Amino acid sequence: MYKSTIRLLLLNAILVGSTLFASGQSWDYPVKPGSEEWAKLNDVSERIKACQIPEDIVTKLPTEELFTLCTKHPFFRSYAFANSPIEGFRNSMGSFNGYSELLKRPNALEVMADFYKKENFSRIDTLKTDIAKGEYSLRLHGVELMMSNDLLIGKLSAEKKKLFLKTIYAKYEEKLAYKEELGGFGSVTTAFLAAKVIPTIAELKVISVLPASKKMESFQTRMIPFDQDIVDPILKSLSASLALLN
Repeated sequence: MYKSTIRLLLLNAILVGSTLFASGQSWDYPVKPGSEEWAKLNDVSERIKACQIPEDIVTKLPTEELFTLCTKHPFFRSYAFANSPIEGFRNSMGSFNGYSELLKRPNALEVMADFYKKENFSRIDTLKTDIAKGEYSLRLHGVELMMSNDLLIGKLSAEKKKLFLKTIYAKYEEKLAYKEELGGFGSVTTAFLAAKVIPTIAELKVISVLPASKKMESFQTRMIPFDQDIVDPILKSLSASLALLN
């Protein structure tokens, strides 16, 4: 039921386009969903090609702008169609040169984490339709999937990993005030992020705060299954981890 609802919201959001997470940009997609030009593109490969940033521009864009462009990419939310959300995200964004360039930036995760920390979830209260609220949650969860990248996490210093973990927990607590919009899959993305970060912190790796099992290993790598018997123990481990680090 949840996936069917998300997929319906995704289809509607793609049709109406997006203005969420907008900021000042020096470059924008020349062809966008909903436009006549987009409709004339015959297949997905043509649409992927139309979204590429010119090579003489992409390397010069600030990390902040690359991040914004990724969140506004027409296929950024397509992960909702996949059985494995993280694999769906990698497949949909892996061919975008803006995302590839973002992964090269040493400050990429710091930029994302700073945005995430500052994002006020009460923005949901200003959105008037279910489509707008669904689009917001899809994009927010997409940012969480993007931050779960092992390469980016590995670039953080030991201290910044701890701060990032604290941010993950703080934002999870904020989500609890918006269970209808950010609950459900929102707890899954929090658990997935935590399961990625916790093992990289030396003090936590030694005491093994995450329960070990084949299902847990599958969740940490493929984000499936995301049953409550996997998600809930990770969220408890997240809380316990912060207590140990304080």
